[in-house]
Amino acid sequence: MPKGSKNNDIEQLNSTAVKIVGEDNLDRRVEIAEQILKDVPRSPMARYVKWQAMDDEDPAVNILALSEIVNDARAIIAGLLDELNDEARLLYSTMLSDLASCLYFGGKKDEALDIAKEFMDADIDGNTL
Repeated sequence: MPKGSKNNDIEQLNSTAVKIVGEDNLDRRVEIAEQILKDVPRSPMARYVKWQAMDDEDPAVNILALSEIVNDARAIIAGLLDELNDEARLLYSTMLSDLASCLYFGGKKDEALDIAKEFMDADIDGNTL
């Protein structure tokens, strides 16, 4: 992937995160996410907001959906964690925390621990906990 493309992806993550984190109402955040997804269909931040609003009680569905979102975010963020703004870092850390919880409660404790360690690495300043 060309470096310019990677920087554009980081900029998109940062701007999406600002829009989403700036809204307290989940329904309004979902509306914002849907608008973003029209322009950027694979936006991990916007897809994460939609995941938060899911009603599916099946842990396997939740884990699969969130794993895909986290993997897409990782592909963009890889090696560029320091370039995330506070809002994007908060959303990314929250994604990891939610994934670790889903894995743990889904009986995948070793995987949950790995994600929890990744969360701690991403929370460099200790601001998310």
